Amino acid sequence: MKLNIHKKLLLTILSTSMLIYIATLGYLSYNIREMSLENAQKLTDSYADEYANFVMKELNGDMNIARTIKQSFLDYELVDKNVRDKIYNNTIKNVLIDNPQFIATSVSWELNAVDTSYKKPYGRVRTTFFREDGRIKHRVDSLELEGDVIGSTYYKIKVDKREIITPPYFFSYSNSKFDQILESSVAIPILNNEKFAGLVVIDIALDRFETMVSKIKPYKNSYAFLLANNGKFVAIPDNTYLNKLISELDPESNIKYNIIENVKNGKKFSFFKYDDAGKEYYVSFTPLQLGKSVTPWSIGIVVPVEEITVKAYYNLYISILVTILGLTLLTYIIWVISKEFSKPITETTLVLKELAKGDIELTKQLKIKRNDEIGEIKQSVNKLISGLNKTAEFASQIGQGNLDSKFEVLSKKDVLGNSLLEMRKSLERAQNEDKKRKEIDQKQSWATKGTARFGEILRENTDNINEFSYNIISNLVRYIDANQGGLYVINDKNNNDIYIELAACYAYNKRKKLTKKIPYGVGLIGRCIMEANKIYITNLPKDYINITSGLGGDSPSCILVVPLKFNENVLGVIEIASFKKLEPYKIEFIEKISESIASTISNVKINEKTVLLLEESKIQSEELTSHEEEMRQNMEEMRATQEELNSKIADISNILTSYKAISLSAEYNLSGHLINISNSYLKLLNLNKSFIIGEKHGSLISGMSYGSEKFEEFWADLRIGIKKRVLQHFHVEDKELWIYENYSPVYDNKNNIIKIICIAIDITKLVNQNQFDLTSFEN
Repeated sequence: MKLNIHKKLLLTILSTSMLIYIATLGYLSYNIREMSLENAQKLTDSYADEYANFVMKELNGDMNIARTIKQSFLDYELVDKNVRDKIYNNTIKNVLIDNPQFIATSVSWELNAVDTSYKKPYGRVRTTFFREDGRIKHRVDSLELEGDVIGSTYYKIKVDKREIITPPYFFSYSNSKFDQILESSVAIPILNNEKFAGLVVIDIALDRFETMVSKIKPYKNSYAFLLANNGKFVAIPDNTYLNKLISELDPESNIKYNIIENVKNGKKFSFFKYDDAGKEYYVSFTPLQLGKSVTPWSIGIVVPVEEITVKAYYNLYISILVTILGLTLLTYIIWVISKEFSKPITETTLVLKELAKGDIELTKQLKIKRNDEIGEIKQSVNKLISGLNKTAEFASQIGQGNLDSKFEVLSKKDVLGNSLLEMRKSLERAQNEDKKRKEIDQKQSWATKGTARFGEILRENTDNINEFSYNIISNLVRYIDANQGGLYVINDKNNNDIYIELAACYAYNKRKKLTKKIPYGVGLIGRCIMEANKIYITNLPKDYINITSGLGGDSPSCILVVPLKFNENVLGVIEIASFKKLEPYKIEFIEKISESIASTISNVKINEKTVLLLEESKIQSEELTSHEEEMRQNMEEMRATQEELNSKIADISNILTSYKAISLSAEYNLSGHLINISNSYLKLLNLNKSFIIGEKHGSLISGMSYGSEKFEEFWADLRIGIKKRVLQHFHVEDKELWIYENYSPVYDNKNNIIKIICIAIDITKLVNQNQFDLTSFEN
């Protein structure tokens, strides 16, 4: 059965709505518990985060006050003791008065920090202000005078030098159980150059957090609690658990989920649990990071799962009722609307069928009597007919090759019109690409011809560097249509005078006879050789004639300097000047052939050197022949002289050997170590040679110890060639000896000091006979 559009709309929309409704209802029914639990977890966690931040703000505010007090006490060494005690005591007292949430404030000073005469590493004095019976009272205590209490909170802070907030505890300054309150202490160490000097402590009442925590109720019958770092309750609706461990309230969950350990480590965690009656709860924990302490607290929220699901199922029932009423109303509205616009759609359909057949006559346009969507449909059909006519005309113009024909698309989404415009762009791009391709082909052909041409040129005049250079530069300037150019080579014939030489210059179709010598590293030419990179300069000033590059004439528009590199060695440069800017492909061409030019220059220079070496070799050979006879005669004379010299050396060696055998002598290296000593000297001193060799000089000199200032000065003088003399006074067994020593440097054939020799004389007899004036001798 064929259905008209009215029935199709009614059937389609209603069936779709029913399917959506059934699917949604089924999905919600199936996942209502999971969705509600997930939302409840997010809500509970957000509550925990919010109140955790609030509690952290409160406690961190208290810690900031303690830090401020500590900061004001850091200059305690600069304040007079009597004034200091008064000022500091007033400070902590006023802090207690201005902050009603504080129970007590105190400061402890290490005695060795405030009393310079106190030297023990323990002992402190504590000043405390506290509230009692509505008044502020004051107390001063001296503590740990016999030694630190190992394991105490104060000792731990003293060792760790780290601020803390203590676990909660019950305390009364009157020592009465009836007025005990739950409190915690904020402790901030006072450090002087990283040394523990004292401790600022603020005792804060924790009852203010009970009111805060009691207000946290994200769901009915839910509750919250605050845990200290050690797992003890700071605030909880049931006050009987205050300052008790959570493991006492719920030992099973503590073991199963490691609650106390997670709180100590500052972890955020959550879990589901059942109580003894089988009731399910969701529990969420959020850490509180307190200042710089390593003892975070945690806030926990407990929510009954039953309260979450009851609310979710109630919302589901309301949603089902609203959906049924909505479907009924939707059915009636769809019936009316479908009836209203099915008729004009039928008219439009007939016109579209004609368009589908290709009939786009303007007489097919529809009459528009409505301003709603139906009217817009008719208007769109009319625009389509008009647009198709314009598109057909434009396509005809494109087909005739008229690419400049004007055409406007119906809209950005006009596929046919945009396709025709793209087709025109494609045709235009094809024309442009064809033009560019021809230009590239021309440039490549130009470069290929140039490479072949210069390949032939490089084979000419390879025996004369100047002719070779001119042939290259003149052809290059003409080929790239420049105005002038020069070819420079490095002249390294003399290693002591290396410079850059202008080998050839060409300008305005004429050979220029210029002689140029440029110091190495000077100007653009020198810079190009040093950097081994091309230099291209444009936009030169009108009055710019010389760029320390040597090319005269009119001011060029650009200058190009390209290094001639072969095997990473720069042999010279090519310099080009032009009134027109050089195109990139010409610069690239010059760089490419510069490698071949450099290679050929290298070969030319090698050939020139080879010829020069051959000539020098020929001359040297002739000279060598003429000198051979003279050298033979000289050798005969030298042989006779050498024999005479060897005889004299043998005589001198015998004399020295005899002298050393009877003389008192010793030899030292330049660091003062004994390397040799005569037997006569050893016998006089009654020493063993193996025992004394290698010893420092100071071990043999009386009154001059090794390493002393006198010793260092003595050897510093010897090492720079200054001779020294020493009068030694020894007692060898029962004999008294007086030794006069002369120290002299010994030189090698290059005039370098290689060792120190000591020649000594035994003057004991002269001294004993009073023939030697000891008072006139100074070492």
